[in-house]
Amino acid sequence: MKNKSYLKFFLFVTLLILLIGFASSATVESNGTSKSIEKQDFDSLNTVELTKKQGVTDNVILIDDNDTKPTPTKININKIENTAFSENISISGKFTDINGQNLIKTPLRVNINGKSVTTKTDTQGNYIYDFKTNAIGVNNITVSYHGNTNFAPTSSNITFNVFAQSTNISVNRIDDVDLSEEITISGKYTDKNGVFLIKTPIRINLNNQTYSVKTDDNGEFTYKVNATQMGENNVTVSYNGNIRYNGANATTTFYVKYPTKVQIDQFTAQYLDNVTVTGRYIDATGRLLKKTPLDVQFNGINYTTKTDTKGAFIFTFKATQLGQNNLSISYPGNKRFTGAIESISFNVNPRDTVMTIDKIKDVQY
Repeated sequence: MKNKSYLKFFLFVTLLILLIGFASSATVESNGTSKSIEKQDFDSLNTVELTKKQGVTDNVILIDDNDTKPTPTKININKIENTAFSENISISGKFTDINGQNLIKTPLRVNINGKSVTTKTDTQGNYIYDFKTNAIGVNNITVSYHGNTNFAPTSSNITFNVFAQSTNISVNRIDDVDLSEEITISGKYTDKNGVFLIKTPIRINLNNQTYSVKTDDNGEFTYKVNATQMGENNVTVSYNGNIRYNGANATTTFYVKYPTKVQIDQFTAQYLDNVTVTGRYIDATGRLLKKTPLDVQFNGINYTTKTDTKGAFIFTFKATQLGQNNLSISYPGNKRFTGAIESISFNVNPRDTVMTIDKIKDVQY
């Protein structure tokens, strides 16, 4: 009887020990609580926070302290479109566990063509890193998480292409000039976004003569040259391009005015004569300039005349002023021809006179 009592007591103690051991080896998380169930991580950089995925409710979960296998994770990278050199792009995506739970405020490593930087997920598990493209061709992006005791490491990669950037050359307006006058060819060289392209060799072609100049720190270029060709002058400014930037060109024109000359033929004038003045209006090459209005100033009074189809002009006046008379004939010029003036002084001579005596009849004394 005594032995049976000992046996019952032994079984009771054994059962009690087993129950206490089981309770100490498990944690119970009740439905609706927000108590953390993960082990303490002493490496703060490796800590990962877990948020509930919307629409998922808690269940009672038993976690065995002896089960230390990290939870698998997943990194998603959004598609990156092919783009041009020196464009701003974003590397973005989402970091979750294998069950789709957002992993927040977690440092991620972003490797761009072998160069690593760090970013961090936000409160929704999203991450973003902005950078400017600087490599032509295929660009390789890898986003990775190194893992900790609770969450397994993972990585994801993506590629996109970078092509040469478009560029633009603008040329400032060049005013029309006279022959041999200095002109300034200037402008600006930028990419398609307006970013200055500095220290870049630019080629200037003026009437098939080529000159070289470089852009300054503001992407601007300037070149001075004397105008040596009469008439229309053609300017082309260009850049041939390289692996990073496409070539570009721009053109403009300006006129170098033809020098002109008024020629007045010699003439004589006598008092009260109707005098006809003739002449021609020509350019520096001897070409007759037709149908051109000319200004005439005769003794301070203004008149006008016009060249005919052969560039000749006529001006007629009555000589009413004895002695010195002043005459000037001029053209003010236009965008293609410089102005010209010819001034002369001449004398109006007294008229020749003839005195006649009528015959006197003979008379007797």
